[in-house]
This record gives sequence, structure tokens and C-alpha cells, in this order.
Amino acid sequence: MTSSNQFRLPDDIVPLNHRLTLTPDLDSFLFTGEEDISIEIIRPTKNIFLNAIELEIHSASLTISDGTILTPSEVSLQEESETVTITFDETIQPGQGTLNLSFSGTLNDQLRGFYRSEYQDPDGSPRIVATTQFE
Repeated sequence: MTSSNQFRLPDDIVPLNHRLTLTPDLDSFLFTGEEDISIEIIRPTKNIFLNAIELEIHSASLTISDGTILTPSEVSLQEESETVTITFDETIQPGQGTLNLSFSGTLNDQLRGFYRSEYQDPDGSPRIVATTQFE
């Protein structure tokens, strides 16, 4: 990825559908998540790039259309570009697949990603909510 385009993902993989489960803990300001992303692989590649910030990826796998499950050789977070790179040893050929992820993170108060915010209930008591702008 070039520095002038560091926040734009390559177009060799197109997301088709997301199934996302987020489990926040509003006492510890932490969360866990699981995501299945249906993708179309446009060109042969060994890397899948995703937008991510302040996440720890616990597991990743890719199920390709013939049912084969591929496990990446490396998953690395690039904080500066707010991306994660999932690298496979073998080249992934064009077609459809499902990327499965398990991750965790912090519900920060920086208004980015999955974060926490505070509001007052009708009695004036402060309350915490987990929210996202889905950007």
C-alpha cells in the first residue's frame, strides 16, 4: 500500500456480506468479537487487508468455495495505516470465500471503532453505552 493511499484498501478482494457479533463488557471497557466476511477474490493474492484499529486478532481462517479451510501464516496490525494484513503461504485463487475472525479490543473514548460514550438517564444518573459509527 502506498503512503498517499494508506487508508484505502486494495481492490483485489471485495466484501460481499458481513456477519458481526460484538460482546461488550461495560465494566472493564473491553469487548470480544467474531466476524464472518463473505468475499469475492478478484485477482490471485497471498494477502487480505482489512481496516482495523486497536484490535487484537485471536484467530483467522479463510474457507474457500470448495470447502478448503486456509490458515494464515501471519496476521499483523499496522497501527499507522489502521489496517490488518492477513498473509497466507499459498496463493488464493479468484472466487468466493468466507473470512472468519475472532478478536478483542478496548472500548476507548476516542470516537473511533467500537467505543464507549456516556449519557445521562432521565434521573440524571450517568450511564455508559458502547457504540460505533460503522465507518
